[in-house]
Amino acid sequence: MIDSALRASRYDLLAPAFHADPAPVLHRMRRDDPVHWDPTLSAGVLTRHTDVAHAVRSPELSVDRGGSISRTDDADARAALAWCSEFVLRWMVFADPPRHTRLRAAVHRAFTAAMVERLRPTIAAATAEALAAAAPRGRIEIIRELAVPVPATATAALLGLPASDLGLLKAWTADMFALFGAGVASAAVVAAAHASMRACEAYFVDAIAARRRAPGADLISALVAGPDGAALDDDELVGLAVTLLAGAYETTTHLVGNGVLALLRHPGELARLRAEPALIRNAVEELFRYDGPALSVVRRARIDVAFGDTVVAGGQNVYCMLYAANRDPARFADPDRLDVGRGDTRHLGLGHGIHFCLGAALSRLEAEVMIGAVVGLDRLELDRDALGGGEPEFLPNLAIRGVAALPVRFRTT
Repeated sequence: MIDSALRASRYDLLAPAFHADPAPVLHRMRRDDPVHWDPTLSAGVLTRHTDVAHAVRSPELSVDRGGSISRTDDADARAALAWCSEFVLRWMVFADPPRHTRLRAAVHRAFTAAMVERLRPTIAAATAEALAAAAPRGRIEIIRELAVPVPATATAALLGLPASDLGLLKAWTADMFALFGAGVASAAVVAAAHASMRACEAYFVDAIAARRRAPGADLISALVAGPDGAALDDDELVGLAVTLLAGAYETTTHLVGNGVLALLRHPGELARLRAEPALIRNAVEELFRYDGPALSVVRRARIDVAFGDTVVAGGQNVYCMLYAANRDPARFADPDRLDVGRGDTRHLGLGHGIHFCLGAALSRLEAEVMIGAVVGLDRLELDRDALGGGEPEFLPNLAIRGVAALPVRFRTT
């Protein structure tokens, strides 16, 4: 049985050094303590591919974290956290069957492959515009100037939202993910997430009401006016809209940032991809595996669940470290090597089973277009001046893995 009575941990999963480079710590955990109890998180931590793959797809474990989306030690923040948890736990990604099955089916019928493919010209044009704007100075900050605005433009087209609202929507989702990945959230993190969730809820209640009055050619209208519309209440529709919004922003943004940084740190693979642009689709899958935007997901054991020789007790939460699973040498040969031509890239970076990322096709398309365009820039390199001579800083977040900023330089003709 996993020993939840332990009061100290050999691993600090909240330290800046861990977020900068999780691989060494996660390799030690996988080797020495693959079903580790972390007293700070009050949860188990899984690092073997076989255990993580089982946990994220097994009905023995729930996506409901026991009624709370995070933890806080600040008594004054607990009421706000309780509201945040109630709001978030309506979302499809935190629902178990049969509710999850019903909600996902509704989105699948509305969010089609054809709808995603229709966004390709929009994504390509927004990418070209961002790079053209940066060309005169030969510098671009990848996150702020490319990896945020391009998915935002695509999301606006997908959901039928005015482009003028996208900066605000991005700020709201950033506050939400800061709470999801905090481990132990401060009062300030809870307060910011609470305010943003309240504002986001009101925003989408108004948007849904507008679509009911006058449906358009967007995904929210398709959900409202489609065959499932009458079966979905406002809380469910708001949850679906926010889920699509948050996934579109956070997943793609940080895949592009992490991917470009990984290629810059592996100049041979950057040169290979530049010479063989047809590898871009495979390269995106390898980047999901090598350093994808999802560091971990949380599950709660419904019953006692065995992972090898260790049992996680019913009611305990476990952090399923997707990053560690994707670097497991028992699953991938030479897992710490980036290989844009790798033959087997069947990663867990987009989840697994019934909770596989709903927006996977859109994220893949956006990443292929953006990373493919950046790879084509001549003499691409980190802008060390903008970084003050240091390295890009990774966000202190256990849910999302990504850099706060990624300034690069390139030669213009």
